[in-house]
Amino acid sequence: MQPDAVCPEELELRFEHALLLSERDFLRGEVAETVLPTSRATNALWITANTDGNLLRAYLDGIRHGDARACRRAEEAMRGKVRAARSHLTELEEIFAALQSEATGIRDHCSTFSV
Repeated sequence: MQPDAVCPEELELRFEHALLLSERDFLRGEVAETVLPTSRATNALWITANTDGNLLRAYLDGIRHGDARACRRAEEAMRGKVRAARSHLTELEEIFAALQSEATGIRDHCSTFSV
């Protein structure tokens, strides 16, 4: 063998090592990208639950103190949250329908190709 020559086993080990390093870097990147959305979602859920709890407490306090206006304000705020959630749901349904239609179109277009 020449001094600079590398045996096939060594080449295979180097290649496998490079693949493992590449996979490790990819997985680290995926984990780093997932942490932020997960913490945002957790934070959003916590804020929503806290807001809902505050509205329910305000309503309960209104009942306990016989304050009909406080009850109505809490009820109206709860209704507003329901309206906003329904509006958001409608928007998401429209987006999903558009994506589904586009995916179906792509599938139909791809089915015309022969393998």
